[in-house]
Amino acid sequence: MYVYCLYSAQPSSSKVYIGSTKGYISMRKAQHKYSYKKYMKGKAPYITSTQILAECNSDDDLKIEVLEEICDETREAEDWWIAHFKSLGLEVVNHNDAVWSKEKYLEGVKEKYHEQKANGKIPYALSYYYKNREAILEKRKNYYENVVKQS
Repeated sequence: MYVYCLYSAQPSSSKVYIGSTKGYISMRKAQHKYSYKKYMKGKAPYITSTQILAECNSDDDLKIEVLEEICDETREAEDWWIAHFKSLGLEVVNHNDAVWSKEKYLEGVKEKYHEQKANGKIPYALSYYYKNREAILEKRKNYYENVVKQS
């Protein structure tokens, strides 16, 4: 597994994106470019590495460098590199840490929900769940007690 840094060769840019991949670095770079092109056409969601690609004037401006090759897949090395580049004063565009605890993940989901709710953009499934939470939980409990336990 590789930890890499994605950045623009433009002298005015101090933004970096730190990522990791099990595959080839050249393939990961191509995936970032593909995601950016789809985003620009309105066919893909925004991802933070988009900020890097937006600063590139040509394909040659987009650079990717391997920072470290690691044996495990814990992604803690990625977090270390994010903190390291921040300490150097670079603007790390990663929105999330590489390693999330369950609590941090749930906090992020709740934050995103309340942000979308404030903007009137709650996904239907999520709004349905919150409106019908008690009935859904009761149905799950009955299913567990009547089907799963008796198996």
